[in-house]
Parts: sequence; C-alpha cells; structure tokens
Amino acid sequence: MKYTVVFIFLFIVVFSVISTVISLVLGGLGASVGGVELIVIALVSAAGAFFISRPVARKLTR
Repeated sequence: MKYTVVFIFLFIVVFSVISTVISLVLGGLGASVGGVELIVIALVSAAGAFFISRPVARKLTR
C-alpha cells in the first residue's frame, strides 16, 4: 500500500511538470494560457496520473 501512494505521487509530479512545460511552450508560441487553463491542465494530468499509476503500481508490487 505504501508503494501505491509513492507511485501516485511521482506520476502526479511528472504529469504536472510535463503539463507546465507544454503550457509554457504554448504561451511562448503566442497562445493565451490563462490561470484557468493551467488549473484545468493540472487537474487533467493529475487524474490521468492517478488512473495510470494504479495498475502500474499493482503490477510492480506483485
């Protein structure tokens, strides 16, 4: 159970970093990335990280 929490945390960190980089790149290219969009990207990435990390953690802990 301990490992699952660690993996979920790591996946959320990785996804949030990736989403931040993507939003910064889009902002640099001229697309308007507001605070609301950043929050939405962070929430989507956290949800994706949560759903992806659960089966991955199960496989690794077996």
